[in-house]
Amino acid sequence: THALKLKDVVSPAQKKARSIALHELSERKRLQFYRENIGTKRKVLFESEVQNGMISGWTENYIKVLAPYRPGRENQIEEVRLEKMNKEGVFVVD
Repeated sequence: THALKLKDVVSPAQKKARSIALHELSERKRLQFYRENIGTKRKVLFESEVQNGMISGWTENYIKVLAPYRPGRENQIEEVRLEKMNKEGVFVVD
């Protein structure tokens, strides 16, 4: 391809620096999007995996949510209010 003939190749160190910068930007944008949804009600599809007594799910606009596991909650859609995030930046609901 034409790219193989280019003379100015990006160094591995520069590639790594750019990758880190993009990951940091992505995380900042995710957290900003999550903050914009604080106080809203969203429908969450809870998945079947349970870890440490918590079940996770995703809203229709791809916001991750954790909730205490209750039998029958898995693979169900439930409306929740997004109010507080944990230190990992994931909403935790009752």
